[in-house]
Amino acid sequence: MTITPTHPAFLGSSSTDHGTTPGPTAESTVAPAGSGSLQSALESAGAAFAVVDAGLRICDHNPALVEQCGDPEAALIGRNICHLMHPSVREVLLRQFQRLMERRSRSFVEHMPALWATRAKLSGTVTGIANHGPDGRVESILLMVSSEEAQAERRTLISPTRLLSKIHAQILEGVAAGAPTVQLAGRLFLSRQGVEYHVSSMLKQFKVPNRAALVSKSYSMGLFKVGSWPPRVLLDYVRP
Repeated sequence: MTITPTHPAFLGSSSTDHGTTPGPTAESTVAPAGSGSLQSALESAGAAFAVVDAGLRICDHNPALVEQCGDPEAALIGRNICHLMHPSVREVLLRQFQRLMERRSRSFVEHMPALWATRAKLSGTVTGIANHGPDGRVESILLMVSSEEAQAERRTLISPTRLLSKIHAQILEGVAAGAPTVQLAGRLFLSRQGVEYHVSSMLKQFKVPNRAALVSKSYSMGLFKVGSWPPRVLLDYVRP
């Protein structure tokens, strides 16, 4: 799949004219398998998110997304996500979507000087995570959008005086990769209780309710290396 300036992301309505935007179809409304718990975690963390299909049309979102983008249209389902983004950042996003569709990466994190077409002065970070179907193709993409104001609050959780310990970084990588507690315990020469203790400690540090929220918040904070699988925490956040 090739995403170009003639891709549906650049066709149809503009951010202020939605009359020609096609509505969602049965084929386009695809939610990620097992995404319910992650979306619930994002809700708990107060993150704005959208789920888009392979045509970049929104098939699910939370109220925080509408509030953050400031779009006057109440109905976002079926609209192309790029129509909501500021024109200056659409091309960058399309390149990242292209990488996900071609399976050259599983996720991306991009800092945007402007996020939304209706709020040009609002900057922040867009995180995308691809959801693959049984045949390996990308069925949908989960997008987390965080403004700089929200990031400023989260950055206080990981400051130069509160970097991750090596063991916390290793456990966080394992949790992000979906490794069960028993596997992590064997890999890191810890007991199951030891792993759970460290996970609980990070839940408190990041102020999140569960593992899914811990992973999503870590991605939104930029702790993981972009395009790396299995997930790898950036060394800048790991205590020597």
